[in-house]
Amino acid sequence: MATEEASLKSPRCSPLQRRPTLAQLQTHMHHFVTKWEGVAIALNLDSTGNIMALVRKDFNRDGAEVCCMEFLRRWLNRKEQDLVTWDVLLKALEDVELIRAASDIRKSLEDKMKTEQFGLTKEPIVLPSEDDSVSTAKCAEQAVIDPSQKYALHPEKKKHIRNYQWELAAPGLSGENYIVNAPTGSGKTQVAAIIISDHLQKTKGSGLVFFLVNKVPLAQQQKNELASLVMGAKFDAITGSTANSCKSALKNVSDSSDGSTAYEKNSDIVVCTAGCLLNSLEQNELSMSQISLIVIDECHHTHKNTPYAKIMYIYLKEMKRGQDIERLPQIVGLTASLGAGGSSKPELMSTVNHIINLCAMMNATGGIKRVKHNVEELSMHTNKPEFILSSCKTRENEPLFCLIENEMEKLQKVAKFSCSFAKCSQSYETYVVQLKEKQLEENTSDRDLVSTLEMLACLCKTLQVCMDLRYEDAISVIKEQPLLHSNCDTQSPYEQKLSLEIQQLISKLDALPIVENPLLLELKRIVEEQFSPSTNHRGIIFVPTRKHASSVCSYLSSQLDCGVKPLVVTGHSGSLELRTPVSEQEEAIKKLRDGSCNLLVSTSILEEGLNVPACNLVIRYQYVSNEIAKVQTQGRARAEESCGFTVISSGSEKQYQDLMNDEKLALVTEAMHYIPPGSLLVRKLEKQQDKILKEQQVKESIRKSKVAEGDSYGISLLCKKCKEFACPGSDVYLLTFASAYVVTDEYFEEKFKVKEHPRPTHIPNGMSRTHKLHCANCDHEWGVIGKWTNSQEYPLIKCPQFSFKINGQIQNFKKWKDVPFTPKSKSC
Repeated sequence: MATEEASLKSPRCSPLQRRPTLAQLQTHMHHFVTKWEGVAIALNLDSTGNIMALVRKDFNRDGAEVCCMEFLRRWLNRKEQDLVTWDVLLKALEDVELIRAASDIRKSLEDKMKTEQFGLTKEPIVLPSEDDSVSTAKCAEQAVIDPSQKYALHPEKKKHIRNYQWELAAPGLSGENYIVNAPTGSGKTQVAAIIISDHLQKTKGSGLVFFLVNKVPLAQQQKNELASLVMGAKFDAITGSTANSCKSALKNVSDSSDGSTAYEKNSDIVVCTAGCLLNSLEQNELSMSQISLIVIDECHHTHKNTPYAKIMYIYLKEMKRGQDIERLPQIVGLTASLGAGGSSKPELMSTVNHIINLCAMMNATGGIKRVKHNVEELSMHTNKPEFILSSCKTRENEPLFCLIENEMEKLQKVAKFSCSFAKCSQSYETYVVQLKEKQLEENTSDRDLVSTLEMLACLCKTLQVCMDLRYEDAISVIKEQPLLHSNCDTQSPYEQKLSLEIQQLISKLDALPIVENPLLLELKRIVEEQFSPSTNHRGIIFVPTRKHASSVCSYLSSQLDCGVKPLVVTGHSGSLELRTPVSEQEEAIKKLRDGSCNLLVSTSILEEGLNVPACNLVIRYQYVSNEIAKVQTQGRARAEESCGFTVISSGSEKQYQDLMNDEKLALVTEAMHYIPPGSLLVRKLEKQQDKILKEQQVKESIRKSKVAEGDSYGISLLCKKCKEFACPGSDVYLLTFASAYVVTDEYFEEKFKVKEHPRPTHIPNGMSRTHKLHCANCDHEWGVIGKWTNSQEYPLIKCPQFSFKINGQIQNFKKWKDVPFTPKSKSC
């Protein structure tokens, strides 16, 4: 027995002399896999993958890999007396019953063996012996990395690529569509760089790579990271705020007589937001067949109607139409958390179905790749601080709450409804808003009832803000209510009475003594403790809304004297008042990196992808989203000995949701054991893709029929509140240079009145918004006046502020794209 084991270990042992048993292969599995798997990957030995794919159907996976790796080592060393032929290899595999279909793979393997990439026309590659301690990554570097080659990995950066990163890149190097699932901070961008470098080298520079991000601040960060890794490539970063579009990646160099067009690349690697690529694909500026590789960062967002999902719908449609799969781009997804799906109380099988659906959307026939062989190394290089829970008592018994809740009781009686939800809860606000929307859908809505429900929603929001922030922040919510600023001439008698009652309530609230918020006091304590003069901490506080961000930053700035230098970062779109322009976002992140700012107060805009190695503190202040967000916020703390805190109200919905998120994350881990491998997964994905495309086809048919219906019978825009006629749909134009909707006919000026904007803003595209539009009949807000530097001025109307009368039926839409008509374009 000892002799047999010794002969197996010897590099001179021939399979003709000793055919290894399955047990013996398993004995040496760990040693061979860690040494030779990376070598096979680096040498692009596709036939190795072919052997393994067949072997894995019925037999022990690791044992098969060992047998293949041992064969490759001996064959590449290929001394005359130790030459291993395919017959010998296949005989050995058959004898140990690792594979029954050996003859089926003979031809494909023999063809591969004859190619130059196996080294038959080159000097032999001598790999290290079993006793060498050279790591997998080092072997891979020697085999594939040539610093003089264009698109190679940078020689200084490649030294730091870790074994587990090579392991995660393995399927991508063989051209598979798959998802890389690894913790935050593990270096998934480096994994993408390995795949991109290899891809561009294989295509000899003809490939076009798109690296997609879901948030604007990540575009430049990821471009810089990839540019530092891949040598000689031409890069471009494209977002909605940049002047160029994705079509700039290619330039037309000639038109053939057959109508086809030849293109030349302007860029090798384009890092862009998903929306930019989607626009170019939908407008036929770019086609899927012109792209050779798409890397999707934070790919868990590939669901429903997100830009990622819409891009993949285009991909799947082309694939199902019979488009040659080799002409479609390779797809690689990156994510730290796959998620458990949208259900509030998911079960195991619904989580499994969610993951399979994600794979189907990504056409991830290669499955989900997690680290298996280098787990210890991965744990050494990733940091995952557990959040310390700090729960504080609520403020529901304070005088402000009592005054507001008494007013809400009166208004509920006027509106003739009762509700069991707490008046400060999100559930209560949702219920009231739904009642209002239902009323607005009526052909003749009750204007006074709508005003009552709007005020109830406002008071509920006031309680929510008071629960989280200061009295002054809460009272400001009521003071900003549009009813209090509307002209008395446009108010009904009831609205005038309601406005007076609320003004009296505000006076009572202003007279109340200030009571410190226990949540803010706890936040102040944590920050003071962490940012002592002897520490050099840098951190991020995540908050639920822009108002929270502004208020928390203001509070900490006024209350602390311990060297804390906070800045606010919020999204760049949406509400004009509290948004952070892209340039300011980038400047704030830069300041956190270089230390000139040591604390950012941010909404969810920074929860994904932000890389600040020195960040060692993350605080979630009344911020509890889903299970994916929990993983992502943890991942923002990259430095060693990082810590995290969750500051929430005791016994609140947020605390319950946080516990549910932990259960969901555990479900995701368990669900991974139920994802089928290989051909079983491919069959499931094909079935799911057919279902996805059928659902999309039905939705598209409904949308087209609505458009036809709207065009045939006409559409009228009505004020959403009073149902006064505003304009016909045929008079709505799309300003192409501003992506805004306007009505330019002179009669429309009689339908609205103009008020000064309380917070006028100037936007980088040359437009200023200094006035608001209000319904001339009921004072309901309709939009803003947009004025450009060339003196052009248009009334910009907002879709959610109108009702649409179609065939006598009233319908409401949140977005213009959902309205069943196509407005005419206006360029100036």
